[in-house]
Amino acid sequence: GRSMIPEHHNLSWRLHKLYTSCQNDALYYTICLTIIVANISLFCYGLWFQIHQPVVGISNYLLPVGRGFGVTLELNCVLIILPMCHAWATFLRRWSFFALIIPFGYLHSLHIFLSRLIGIGVLVHGGLQICHFISASIIENPDKVWTTSLRGGISVFTTGMLCTVVLFTIIFFAVKKIRSKLRFEVFFYSHHLYLVFYALLLLHGQRAGRIEFYKWFLVPGFLYVTDRIYRLITGHCYNRHCKPVSLKYYPNSKVTRLEIPKLFNYSPGQYAELKIPQISAIQGHPFTIASSPQEDNMVFFIKVAGRWTKQLAEFAQDLDDIKELTVLVSGPFGAPAQFSFHFDHLLFISAGIGATPFVSAMKHAANMCNDSKPSTIQDDHEIAVDWAKNHMQTIDWVEDIEEFTLQRSESTMSIETIYSEDVFQPGVTLSQRVHRAGLKVYNFLSSIIYYIAQLWVVLLCVLLSALSLIFFGGGLNGFAITVFVFLGLLVISLSLEFCLELYLHGIYHYFKTFKRFFSLLDVPICMSLVTLCIISEVLQEFLAAQYESLLFTSFTLLYIYLFVRLTLRVGSRNVLQLPHAKKVTCVRSVDFVWVNKTNGDTEWMLD
Repeated sequence: GRSMIPEHHNLSWRLHKLYTSCQNDALYYTICLTIIVANISLFCYGLWFQIHQPVVGISNYLLPVGRGFGVTLELNCVLIILPMCHAWATFLRRWSFFALIIPFGYLHSLHIFLSRLIGIGVLVHGGLQICHFISASIIENPDKVWTTSLRGGISVFTTGMLCTVVLFTIIFFAVKKIRSKLRFEVFFYSHHLYLVFYALLLLHGQRAGRIEFYKWFLVPGFLYVTDRIYRLITGHCYNRHCKPVSLKYYPNSKVTRLEIPKLFNYSPGQYAELKIPQISAIQGHPFTIASSPQEDNMVFFIKVAGRWTKQLAEFAQDLDDIKELTVLVSGPFGAPAQFSFHFDHLLFISAGIGATPFVSAMKHAANMCNDSKPSTIQDDHEIAVDWAKNHMQTIDWVEDIEEFTLQRSESTMSIETIYSEDVFQPGVTLSQRVHRAGLKVYNFLSSIIYYIAQLWVVLLCVLLSALSLIFFGGGLNGFAITVFVFLGLLVISLSLEFCLELYLHGIYHYFKTFKRFFSLLDVPICMSLVTLCIISEVLQEFLAAQYESLLFTSFTLLYIYLFVRLTLRVGSRNVLQLPHAKKVTCVRSVDFVWVNKTNGDTEWMLD
């Protein structure tokens, strides 16, 4: 549909959305930035390493650039499997400390981000390597080049081409527009070609005829294999298989309600992976547990969206077939909603089948309130508790919004925009205005956006220095001048930040406690590292090339320091969002907003 935002507001709205996203998701972007920095560093290493090797072929740059992208692929291909370790993620979710530093809600996004980096890397690496093989075959024996590579061993050309075909098969069927037009089974089985891809990659990743990729794969591969083994064992052993208690299909909403015995303890909002051998012996699908943890059975609401779910709906319509079904359950697995009841006030917003985790949460809230003794409930919470007891006893709370869902008329929405601007009041002195202006500048210089900008500047300086070293061999050139300009701007901004900090707080403020004095050293340490980078750049560009290690060590220290600085800044902001150490015995208020554009989902919600 057309955007609700006027065309002349689209650009400003998109910029504001980007700005807000960088603030709210700073930790996610920081991790992506770290991955990019690691890729660039490895690319420069691979490029520098291959340049100092004997030239093979008619080009001096085909193999080095291809080698640089090949080294980045080794990193990305092991990182991409880590977000898919669902069991390990569930284990780490138990501690708030890991929730502070690990963006569990963005694991899927990181998987997609890494897949795009791998796709770009394979295109460049594969294309350059093919060109290199063609040029090398002009000079060397063609049979030797195309069959066993120039240094012997397994044919890197054959394994590389097979890896490329398998990888782009996986990526092609994973593209959203293509995946949505095909059956889920196509995506499911094509994605499991990753087993073939990694088997080929273990053979392809070699240097001088020696296999090297396994060194990268050891730790991430161990984590992923143990994760899959755990999920396999919990699904087939420990009495994790059962017969359905009930199976009901709602034709209007195309939703199947599956009820099975409770096999394990879980928290509201968590999900489990279901596998039904009578439908498929291989496929397992994740579904949110829609029942309360206090209930004896577990309930799942499954939307018909593919062949697997369609066959389950057909079983539900034939009562005689229910007895033949066996359900294998693996879980529970962590989800953001599992921490809902660590807070006093809850707001649930859902749409359609997305209401399933909140059905569990609302039932759990009702049980919590019903189990609470009157003597333990504070007077100021009695109204909220009485409302919860009356309206959340069962899932019948949906009846309160049934009238809203049955209305087919278009709803209206009013947006009120309030603008505020500074007014020069007669009583405000010039010094007060200067103080306010300095405070605004200082707030920006201590914001998350500014910290991210600093990291990007350092990243750009590393890239430009590497290009200056590789293509010009040092000396004063356009790349070197740009690096000096960026580092100079960084020094000026840090100096301004330090001066404003002393002006706004006063120098005596930082000598009252050791903690305040240590915080004052933050900016000077950062400035010292920037100065070290400038000195290393001067030594590298004007005196001797052997200072390249000192240059990149300085940039590495500066980046690590700025990264830690940003992490602490994000952490100090997220500390306020951490859940309580103990669960609350009574939720003070619960609000639920259910948005649905059809009436079909009402029948299963009212069941």
